[in-house]
Amino acid sequence: MNMSRPHHGRGEETASRQAFPHAAEGPESDAFRKLQESLALEKLLVDISARLISSPLEAIDAEIEQALQQVRIFFGVDRCVLIELLGDSSFVRFSHASHAEGVDDLPGDVNLAALFPWSYDKLFVQGIHLNISGVEVFPPEADTDRQNFVAMGFRSALDIPLFSGYRRQHFQVWRHRQAVGRR
Repeated sequence: MNMSRPHHGRGEETASRQAFPHAAEGPESDAFRKLQESLALEKLLVDISARLISSPLEAIDAEIEQALQQVRIFFGVDRCVLIELLGDSSFVRFSHASHAEGVDDLPGDVNLAALFPWSYDKLFVQGIHLNISGVEVFPPEADTDRQNFVAMGFRSALDIPLFSGYRRQHFQVWRHRQAVGRR
């Protein structure tokens, strides 16, 4: 019995079709595509995790930047950023980032609460993620956020707090210049 894993490309597709024969045809073909995307994301995250764990300390920043780039490309977004909260203030530092071609670099330290007060409260104070599929989904109390979002040219976002113990010190942020539809 051959227990080796199939290689990238056609081997994985063939193995998946054998394991899920009905997912390859008819109305379920969308299910097969979603399965493939899910497996590709899982593999990407496993590869990134393995690289980060095995990287020497002096190479970790480069590995984080490379990981952000891979995630940005995988999801097809314009910007993928790791944000660091500076102490107990409302200022953040963009510690690592990946930008698509034509997307401006981020400034240094930024008072995020002034630019995005509603989002800052949800993400940094309450510790809940934000999934903004388009500027029209901002509630009325988020008008400042909506205005700045539009002014910066972004239409959709996914912001996720990263926990270390009980403390939120870092945040993962994705931005896209188009409203997010189904992949």
